[in-house]
Amino acid sequence: MTGHRRVRAGVGRRRRCGVERITVAGAAFPTTAHRRGWTADAAATTVFGAVTAEGDTVSGQPDWSERFDEDLANEMLRLSQAPEGNVGGIPGFLGIRFTAVEPGVCVAEIDVAEHLLNPFGAAHGAVMASLVDHVLGSAVFPLVPLGTWPATLEFKLNYVAPTRPGVLRAMSRVLSLSKRTAVVAVDCHNDGRLVGTAVGTLALTPPRDPSSPAGDTAAVEY
Repeated sequence: MTGHRRVRAGVGRRRRCGVERITVAGAAFPTTAHRRGWTADAAATTVFGAVTAEGDTVSGQPDWSERFDEDLANEMLRLSQAPEGNVGGIPGFLGIRFTAVEPGVCVAEIDVAEHLLNPFGAAHGAVMASLVDHVLGSAVFPLVPLGTWPATLEFKLNYVAPTRPGVLRAMSRVLSLSKRTAVVAVDCHNDGRLVGTAVGTLALTPPRDPSSPAGDTAAVEY
């Protein structure tokens, strides 16, 4: 996209205090392997069954790079980070911003401030649920034909720990993608601590066929 800086984020793996972490866009996400009593070397898969205990590659995770629209991903990043605040609605109210949009991966953040807290000093559950819903479709959007609507059918969210004031970060990964549906997993961290994990299903409504008199939805093969 002319006039816009391309933003790329590396995906890697590192270890801190014996805990496996996946790194996206310079941010480290602790995995859940240590919570299950696994050693770092014994954990065959950690985040979303994608990060191996050997090397810096991601295995068990499909390679979506051939379907990835990098220009669209860069535009998503630009709009969410624009100082003029081009994003409206719930994402604008919550201040959701993308920090990385890579093939099959999306990372977004919210600054959890006082107006988002419940009476007990933790973020209201709807804050994390809204962030999860947002990144579910956002990870799929650059992988499908322009005009396709990835609509959330359902997601199961586990609240692992209270979200306190600070940064709430969600990383979504596309696990499965067909003509009509996608399955996406999400991990949420609050200043480096795992606070939620989710898996959701999206329905993919193809773009409308402009040649159809009634504007019927075209069956898109991809």
